[in-house]
Amino acid sequence: MTLLSEVEKNYGRLKFFIDGSWVDSGSTHSEPVMNPAKDEVIAEVPFALKEEVDGAVEAAARAFERWKELPTPTRVQYLYKLKHSLEEHLEELSRVTTQNHGKIIDESRGEMRRLVENVESACAVAYTLAKGEHIDLIAPA
Repeated sequence: MTLLSEVEKNYGRLKFFIDGSWVDSGSTHSEPVMNPAKDEVIAEVPFALKEEVDGAVEAAARAFERWKELPTPTRVQYLYKLKHSLEEHLEELSRVTTQNHGKIIDESRGEMRRLVENVESACAVAYTLAKGEHIDLIAPA
C-alpha cells in the first residue's frame, strides 16, 4: 500500500475554500500532511492548478469590492463573530495546531489565546478609527 492510498483510506484529501464554498481540487499532484510528533500522515493536500488559483484570486477580488463598501461597525461585527468562533473552538483548534506542528498542547492553547487577543485588538482599532480618532504609534528606539 502506498502512502497516498493510505491517506485516502484513512484521512482524506483537503479541499480549498473558494468563493464561500469548499471545493475539491482537480489536481493530481499532492503531498501528505504529517503529524511531526507521531511521524504519521494526517491528511493529503493537493497542489492547486493554475485555474484554481486564478479562480480563488478572482473570488477574493470580488469579495473585497463588497467588503470595502461595508460600514466599519458591520465589519467589526464579523470580527466579533470570528472571535466568538475562535473561543468556542479553542480546544479543537489547539489540538489541530498540536497535531500539525508537534507542539505540546499548552503551547498550542497559548497560541490560540494570543490569536483571540489579536482579533480583540483589531476590533478595538477598528472602532477607534471609526470614531475619527487616531492611534499614536511610537517606534522603538
